[in-house]
Amino acid sequence: MKKIWLVIIICLMTVACCQPKREVVLYSEIHSTERMREMELEVIKDFYSNGGRLLLLERGFCRGELFNHWADTGNEESLRLALSPTNTEYEELDNDIKFYKKILETCPKLRFYGVDIEHQYTDFEDYFTTNVYNRLDEDKKAKADKSIEQINKINNADFSDLYYNKSDHDDYVDLDAYREAMMAENTIELINNTSEDIIGFFGRAHLAKLEDYDSMITMIQDKLPWVKYVDLDGQMLINHGDEEKLRV
Repeated sequence: MKKIWLVIIICLMTVACCQPKREVVLYSEIHSTERMREMELEVIKDFYSNGGRLLLLERGFCRGELFNHWADTGNEESLRLALSPTNTEYEELDNDIKFYKKILETCPKLRFYGVDIEHQYTDFEDYFTTNVYNRLDEDKKAKADKSIEQINKINNADFSDLYYNKSDHDDYVDLDAYREAMMAENTIELINNTSEDIIGFFGRAHLAKLEDYDSMITMIQDKLPWVKYVDLDGQMLINHGDEEKLRV
């Protein structure tokens, strides 16, 4: 009997040792709504007050570094390009600019990290190369190069034009699946190479259980089952394996 209890205790200790003493929490959101911004700001402020400094973005790595360049220099052109790299300013751009300024005002040491496929990279390539790339250390330069390589693999550096104007269903699924896989790969790589607490905000589809292909959260939790995700709108913590699905 003592041997059985000893085995159980050893197993429990092994499981406990495998669970990192930190948290990675991904939040689902509805993009660019005032209610979401208010909720996200509160989450970020709480995260920051508890020592968190690393915020994941549903943007490419290069655009994440545009955010960091803005945070370090105050250059608002970097912020505008990080949010809207094209010359067409979308309706919510001013509100998003105000939102990120609020974030930096209350969380001045926060760092931004993009894990998505680069969207419309060619539209801000010259600015990024001239003003940001050469300021990066070698590790970040390698990550920027990898991010550009990921988009070049589909032979179209203007991913947004290809992605949002696709009509063939097979192309739709293939591009979605590729994007999810790259988002998962980039997130897992970051998690495995830092000991920091991390939070991130992503559109609901990326944190849902999908039928045609695996979402980023499915692939992340297959490798790192301790990573959590939260339906920010419903304030509902979902753990890997639960039957209940996020609303997409």
